[in-house]
Amino acid sequence: MVVVCVCDGYEKITEKFKAYATENQFFDLDMLKDKGFMLEDRDGTWKMKTMQDLMDQGVKTIPKNCL
Repeated sequence: MVVVCVCDGYEKITEKFKAYATENQFFDLDMLKDKGFMLEDRDGTWKMKTMQDLMDQGVKTIPKNCL
């Protein structure tokens, strides 16, 4: 069985839930950084990349969602 937790935007996830998910090993911020899904701003804040940043450059239409 596979369980997937979908959130509508990284910034909308509360810090409390991020801590809970990390503690229970179903959220790994370091993996998101290591795999290139996040960028560090000039001020040191980590943010998720946009869909446009993640899609192959040859894709003409960026999907509005991934589901």
